[in-house]
Amino acid sequence: MERYSVSQLARGRDYGAPHETVCILADVRVNDPARKSVQVWSYGRKRIVNLPRSLIRNHTHEAQHWAAISLPRWLVNKELLWDEPEAAESVDAEPNSERRTAEYVVGRENKYVLRPGQRRSIAAYGGRA
Repeated sequence: MERYSVSQLARGRDYGAPHETVCILADVRVNDPARKSVQVWSYGRKRIVNLPRSLIRNHTHEAQHWAAISLPRWLVNKELLWDEPEAAESVDAEPNSERRTAEYVVGRENKYVLRPGQRRSIAAYGGRA
């Protein structure tokens, strides 16, 4: 088992397997089935990025604004997609329910996936509880 310093973990370096699949909450800007990519807003880059449909799996196909999308960890790191948007207080109930559904799917899909800066508990390795 590799050990990392506290400063490395505080900086949020990502030591996961690069081809491991990670599910993210995506702020979708264009989700046209005729296109070869899905355009999402990258909060890390502060611009729209294209995610090729050949590399992703969209768990919420009908989503118009919030979607749960699985993609390789290397692509999440490349496009700086780890940052999630803050919850918006909206009067309209539909976007909030779409976001809650996507957040539920993301939590379910990432149950055993580490995010940058997270560490596994000792109990997960069969050590003391």
